[in-house]
Amino acid sequence: MPLMTEQHYTAACAFYLALASQMRRSGRIKVATHADKQYRAYRNRLHAKMQLEGSYPLSAAL
Repeated sequence: MPLMTEQHYTAACAFYLALASQMRRSGRIKVATHADKQYRAYRNRLHAKMQLEGSYPLSAAL
């Protein structure tokens, strides 16, 4: 099970964005569409994680 950290989400976004671009260039539209969906999912998770961390700073928990 991979760690669900900001770094993981950022890496996943970069991977799926590059995969979608490559598949689109090679004509594999179905794979590109799936990679686009995965990219959007990880991007949304990343933004949600950033919002969550930003709205409740660690110093407030102490």
